[in-house]
Amino acid sequence: MEPQGVLCMGTHAKAFLILLFLTTTRCSSTGKSTAVSVTVGVFNDAATPRPVVEFAEQEASRIFMAAGLEITWVDCVARQENVPSASCPAPQGPTHLNLRILPRGKKVKEDSFGVAFLAADGTGTYIDVFYDAIEKFHHESHTSPGRLLGHVMAHEIGHLLIGSHAHSNWGIMCPVWSQRELRSLEMGSLFFYRESG
Repeated sequence: MEPQGVLCMGTHAKAFLILLFLTTTRCSSTGKSTAVSVTVGVFNDAATPRPVVEFAEQEASRIFMAAGLEITWVDCVARQENVPSASCPAPQGPTHLNLRILPRGKKVKEDSFGVAFLAADGTGTYIDVFYDAIEKFHHESHTSPGRLLGHVMAHEIGHLLIGSHAHSNWGIMCPVWSQRELRSLEMGSLFFYRESG
């Protein structure tokens, strides 16, 4: 799989409609919308402080809940090379994903925050986020590392749920976060948005 969706993104209207379809279902008996649940196994290979990871998970959950998607986080024990972790099952399609927090990426720009791995058909189940870049940005901008990590996690999960054309002109799926997105991030108002036109 080729790395896709190195943070920051922009999305086509069609891709956003796919996200809406994935995140909202209607109960035929009650007519009420219910949140769809996705499980994300988190491997903290960067030894990111637990309070930072917990805050990030809360932030990402809040962002997805606004779109009607409930995230269940599973703390996975780091695995030895080529040995599956007993604490987390293998990811299975769009309802169970794996996210790995690494110090840095091996084949991405130094300032990249994360990458989602998508197959040619736009599907995937694996995400890497790079804590060294997040921590560096935190020291330069005084942005909360937990809040930034949570938004990066939501952005990369968005790639897996929406597919190859997940980037948008604004909002959390913007490919490069401008001052506008960073202000929204700090205010807790950076979400998934529909494209206009």
